[in-house]
Amino acid sequence: MKKTMTLLATSLFALYGCGGGGGSSSGSTDGNKGPSSQVDYPIASSAFSPKPETTLGYSFTKDGETEGVMTMNFTPLSGELIIAGLQEEAGNEAVVQVINDLINYGITEFYVSEDIMTNVEGTQEDGSIYFAGPDRGLHEITNAYFIGSQYITTVMRSSPLFRLKGTDVKESNPIIDISEETVSLQVTLDGEAVANMLNDFEDNSWVSSLPTNTSCQVTWQQEINETGVRKSFTVSGKSIEAANLTEKNTYYINCEGMDSTEFGTSSERWFNPSIGLIEQIELISVEQSTIEESAAVLTSIS
Repeated sequence: MKKTMTLLATSLFALYGCGGGGGSSSGSTDGNKGPSSQVDYPIASSAFSPKPETTLGYSFTKDGETEGVMTMNFTPLSGELIIAGLQEEAGNEAVVQVINDLINYGITEFYVSEDIMTNVEGTQEDGSIYFAGPDRGLHEITNAYFIGSQYITTVMRSSPLFRLKGTDVKESNPIIDISEETVSLQVTLDGEAVANMLNDFEDNSWVSSLPTNTSCQVTWQQEINETGVRKSFTVSGKSIEAANLTEKNTYYINCEGMDSTEFGTSSERWFNPSIGLIEQIELISVEQSTIEESAAVLTSIS
């Protein structure tokens, strides 16, 4: 759900027939703090096993205002097939390198999504590439993966969107509260790599004015927190039990000729492994002051 590069060439969809129908049915969510006795999508025995014909519909808001809607579907593909599809068009060399790096470090499960976003500016077709990480979480390849191959083993463990199996979800118990520092990185990067890392802040004047070849001292810290709290949602008439995961990122950046700046993001996610993300609320901040709050909510399954 983060801002990402347009990673997927249209040839990738054309070659392998990714994507299903674009229709959506009405749905709603509720804020019950626990699942009902009978649910259509329980956490127990759940597993991420997407079918291309299943379409998920999301609504988006930013700072409380409607931002648009999106339909998406996942297709499992091998890394080799994704690489072959990307190589059909020029300009995908960096993405191909990332996927090769992931394969070299043992990643075997990849997925692509076809996303159709509709807002006041019209309709745009996009897509992303995901993989099952060593933590058994689903990870999206974002711009942060382009800071350099030498950091791939750190980045590939960062930002799990959700757990892929119910057996990997923290058990249902409200007193469970487990935190893990998934990233603690101190590196020197050029301005281009810093801009990739701070892609969520591309509209910020400090980031937009960052020279691509300047030298920057960067500290990136990430914490993932998981609890045993459960929440119930109803989407397209189906009841869903959802688990909780939060992510917090702090970036301390000191670049030559510029004032040092602190950037931050925090995300709260509710998910079910059988479906994926049900709800995500994300805050982004500069110098510890929130500048944007965005939300994505699952509204339909068809």
